[in-house]
Amino acid sequence: MVQECKDQAASVVQHVDRLLYDGSRLSYAWFEAMHTRVDIVIWDKDISFDIMHESLQKICDETSRIENMASCFISDSETSVLNDSSAGDWVNVSAEFAGIISRCIRYSIETDGLFDAAASLETSGTPFHMKVEVDETASSVRRLQDNVRVNLSGFLKGYALDKAVSIVREYGFRNALVSFGNSSVYALGSHPGGEGWKVSIADGGKVYDLSDQCLTTSGNCSEERRHIINPHTGELIAGKDQVSVLTVSGVEGEVKSTVAFLKIER
Repeated sequence: MVQECKDQAASVVQHVDRLLYDGSRLSYAWFEAMHTRVDIVIWDKDISFDIMHESLQKICDETSRIENMASCFISDSETSVLNDSSAGDWVNVSAEFAGIISRCIRYSIETDGLFDAAASLETSGTPFHMKVEVDETASSVRRLQDNVRVNLSGFLKGYALDKAVSIVREYGFRNALVSFGNSSVYALGSHPGGEGWKVSIADGGKVYDLSDQCLTTSGNCSEERRHIINPHTGELIAGKDQVSVLTVSGVEGEVKSTVAFLKIER
């Protein structure tokens, strides 16, 4: 089955559904979002095809909504509007976006600036919590320097993963695997073939048996594909190294894996 999402950042949901010998239903869906592939497997009993498809479509729609709201690669997103504003000017944003910025500021403080949603060569040495300011009561944000460009890519995948898992739980499904590009993976319950879900880290290394856990990997999968900036120097980190962490949420995994990788490479 093919179903199109309607939002700007959406791709196409492809969905394969199968009834197993014991009457349970196994569904597999995938779509493109946030510059990666999202894969979802749901297995449960006494679930109709329509309900299963509805839940998968809702996950796609929610992922697209988050990307449209906060991706710096979408010209009319709240992040892009903030980046296009004049330094010092307050920008009215949604309560959700203000909450995201507030969380990023908190993670910046808690990690001594290693988690930085605006890392760049121009702003190196200045932590994120000194680059932006948020007023959650007024739902407004402002950049404190002209050269600050907010990029939430290191946060959004984990945030969208948590939202997807929340939808899975909302529908009462007990067993599911949700993967954002194999680097942010949440396993709920068990695989039809046994306890937990067998998940390997992004480079094909150690295999974990996950159940109600998130496995997140940060780093460089090759010498050429460098994307993590050292916030203290503003330079892309070279080398083929990766760090994986086990957590209970996608956002926690994104923050902890990125910070762990930066600590190794410093």
